[in-house]
Amino acid sequence: MLKAVIDTNVFVSAFLTDGIGAKIIKRWKKDEFILITSKEILQEVSEVLKRLGAPDTYIARLLKLIQQKAKIVKPNFKVQICRDPDDNGVWQPFV
Repeated sequence: MLKAVIDTNVFVSAFLTDGIGAKIIKRWKKDEFILITSKEILQEVSEVLKRLGAPDTYIARLLKLIQQKAKIVKPNFKVQICRDPDDNGVWQPFV
C-alpha cells in the first residue's frame, strides 16, 4: 500500500476549505494510503490550527484520529531540502 507524509499545510487546508487538502484527508480516512507522521508534525499541526482559531474539540479529534490510524515514526536523521529551516524535518526511512 502507498505510504505518504502529509505536510501541516494539507491539514490546515482541510480545516479551512473543502479543496484538495480535504480530499487528501478523506482518502486517508478511507484507508487509501498509510499516513506516516511524527510527534513533531502532530505538534506543528496542533499549534497552527490553534493559531487559526480551530476549536479545541476539532484539534483533539483530529489528533486522536491520526494517532489511531497513522504510523507514527521516531525520526533518525534530519533533511535539509527547504529554504525555510522550519520546514526541514527530521525523518526516518519508510519501513
